[in-house]
Amino acid sequence: MAQTTGRPIRDELVASALELAQTVGIESFSYADIAQKVGIKTASIHHHFRFKHDLVAELLRRYRIEFNARADDLARIANAEQRLHAYAVLFAQVAGQGRMCLCGMSAAEWSSIGAEGQREVTAFLNEQRDWLRTTLVEGIDQALFRTELEVDTHAELLLVALEGAVLLGRARNETPSATDVMNHAIHLIRSEHP
Repeated sequence: MAQTTGRPIRDELVASALELAQTVGIESFSYADIAQKVGIKTASIHHHFRFKHDLVAELLRRYRIEFNARADDLARIANAEQRLHAYAVLFAQVAGQGRMCLCGMSAAEWSSIGAEGQREVTAFLNEQRDWLRTTLVEGIDQALFRTELEVDTHAELLLVALEGAVLLGRARNETPSATDVMNHAIHLIRSEHP
């Protein structure tokens, strides 16, 4: 058990690595940084994660599963437009904590995350694009969005825009938030006769 939280050490290591990865980037933290945060020796981390790539893959896997669960919880929102707004809030919450989307940030550090980490990032991005595609189709069926909407292209555009809003928001304060970006994107696709 971790000294500070009572959680299993493995979970504490992943939580500490997540905070560091989302705030300083994967390349910028070491096992020594994690050991200091958790209060254990660096060698003890190797017992749980032999290489940093192993830790990063586990980190990305857990992040992907948790984010998917949060997005899937939004399915109870029947109105597709309201569901998209709630989805954008997930990105805004990450940015509001002074963090980056882990998978978006990891895509920028592609060569540093290992093959398994790369598979996790690709899976995350594909799953989120599919979630957006499904929601857009439902919005068309609900007569909320234009029937001629290019669903695949727009799903990709939304994902890029949300990831970009979080990324640019970190670099400059005047960048619109993820929720503002979603508001503008929905305005462009809204049906004339909802």
